[in-house]
Amino acid sequence: MFVSKRDRRGGRGTSRARDSGYLFFSAGVLLILVWALYFLELHDPILVELVYVGWLIDAIGIALIFLSIYYLHMMGRPEGGKDFTHTTVVVSTGVYAVVRHPLYLGWALMYVVAMLFSQHWLVLILGSLGVLCMYALSMHEDGRLLESFGNDYRSYMASVPRMNLVAGIVRHLRRRKEDVQDVPSDLRRRSG
Repeated sequence: MFVSKRDRRGGRGTSRARDSGYLFFSAGVLLILVWALYFLELHDPILVELVYVGWLIDAIGIALIFLSIYYLHMMGRPEGGKDFTHTTVVVSTGVYAVVRHPLYLGWALMYVVAMLFSQHWLVLILGSLGVLCMYALSMHEDGRLLESFGNDYRSYMASVPRMNLVAGIVRHLRRRKEDVQDVPSDLRRRSG
């Protein structure tokens, strides 16, 4: 998704870019397939309660996708005239303070939603493969971002989980609590 200068020159990143291209293609085909199967034929859920859970996860996934694009565009300082994927700095605020790959997580959740809506074995298998593709993409992206941003990205990786939203929220809340405790008590009283 994000293209480094090394990838464009044909260095070591070229095979990484090709591999991620295959994963993107596979993930896209699988996403279209699971939703097409759901809409065309396999939309008779066994447990209606799971459909309600699916709607909640759908809202979370869509929010992650749009917030990711927003923060990359606003905070990533994209190269002149290029889209939000060509960031020049590590984005670690907003939704990126919770998980490293919220865009991939949002798309992975779209597979989960299809599985919860359909509850058919074929959609479960194909959706699981799609989630694995998105996770593999996030792993590729970590490697590429380490090459591009070095120690800045390494320290970001140490403090923010790849795609675990629950762990990311817990870590983020702990960091905020520690930040508040680091403020002298007389300043806390004045600001409150």
